[in-house]
Amino acid sequence: MYSDDEVIRTRRWIWRQSSRGKIDKTSRNIFFPIDGFIGINEQSVNNAMNDIEKLLKSIFKCETKIGIISKTNTEMDLF
Repeated sequence: MYSDDEVIRTRRWIWRQSSRGKIDKTSRNIFFPIDGFIGINEQSVNNAMNDIEKLLKSIFKCETKIGIISKTNTEMDLF
């Protein structure tokens, strides 16, 4: 589940088809969820996370923040 100050959202409710999940020219804070499993594909998840961060910084010159949510680390302040 993902939430912000206004609403609680599940992963399925933030698809690009919703106006709430839409990214446009006015978007300033964008969240890229990457799902994976410890011991199964965690290296692929880490690679994807690092690749996205590298691309965002090089192409858009933006600030990024990365983190992993897990059973023992259940939340992260995004902004």
